[in-house]
Amino acid sequence: LWVSVVNTGEEVVQGLSVTFFEDADGDSALGLGEVIGTVTAESNVEPSDSATFSVVWTPADPGLRSMGIWVDFAEDERTSDNLLLVELPVVFSPGTLLINEIMYDPLPDQPEWIEIFNPTEYEVDLRGWLVSDADTSEKSLIADQRIPVPPSGYVVVSEDSSLVDFFPSWEGTLLVPEGFPRLNNDFDTIVLFDPAGVVVDRVAYRTSWGGGDGFSMERISPRLASDDSTNWSSCVLMDGATPGRENSVFTSVLPAQAVVAVAPNPFSPDGDGFEDVTVISYRLPMTTSRVNLRVYDVRGRCIRNLLGAAASGSQGCVIWDGRDDEGRWARIGIYVVFVEGLDSFAGVVTSAKTTVVLAGRL
Repeated sequence: LWVSVVNTGEEVVQGLSVTFFEDADGDSALGLGEVIGTVTAESNVEPSDSATFSVVWTPADPGLRSMGIWVDFAEDERTSDNLLLVELPVVFSPGTLLINEIMYDPLPDQPEWIEIFNPTEYEVDLRGWLVSDADTSEKSLIADQRIPVPPSGYVVVSEDSSLVDFFPSWEGTLLVPEGFPRLNNDFDTIVLFDPAGVVVDRVAYRTSWGGGDGFSMERISPRLASDDSTNWSSCVLMDGATPGRENSVFTSVLPAQAVVAVAPNPFSPDGDGFEDVTVISYRLPMTTSRVNLRVYDVRGRCIRNLLGAAASGSQGCVIWDGRDDEGRWARIGIYVVFVEGLDSFAGVVTSAKTTVVLAGRL
């Protein structure tokens, strides 16, 4: 850190000292524990002359830091200009925050918006961050006050606040900055800047990546590159989007092969309120797929079609209540659960099966 001090008086200044401090409590005053260092001039400072002072400082965290410089010497007759307060941006590492979901083609009367995700293990303050479209000369300030984004947390930046009317169950953080960039429906670029103006994330999307007609474009994995078209897909939920929560196509690590599991197993749909249903969960070695999930009896007859070519991410779950497709209770016995996933992009089919026991009251 360095500062230049000018002697605007008519006398020679002797013993000039400068104290650098971080205004951690925001009271615009030098407090105990806030001092970074004090430097004294090695020589006198003549009228209209200046002197430069510097200290080495290792900031604890990146982001906007409130810094202060206090100038002092014994004969000073005017101290009103002895304090300088500045906001110093400390650069974030690329990928500290990520563009995680983009609604570039909403339904009529719905706003455009983007979702920001914190993949780190520490809290990130959004104060001073900016966003733009392909025209990076027109940046929008996301937040002018402290907005903490916790680890694995989400913040939605929207064109207007009406977003909450279309997703009423969502309780995340919503920010509506002035001059939110207008997103093109065919292709565009979204750029996320830290307070120092450094690009932290950038997505140059096309409609072929996913989204459109009221469905958002979701990031599949925060570990993969933002400019990788295979790392994006359309939201697979009927709601059309997942603002403020985990993406419907999210996956961190794909399994080597399809896996299906059932719990509880056995289960007893006898209406006693205990283990009346079972949850069938699956994981597939593909980021997006069409899933079939069926239940067969021991003779190989399909008694229940739980999912039929349903859009899905790499994992999902469904409840079986012990009834067949006609709404009748299945008999006590062993059943086979079969899951099949089709990767529509690669044309790959994968499957897995397991057994579940439907028990009765003892």
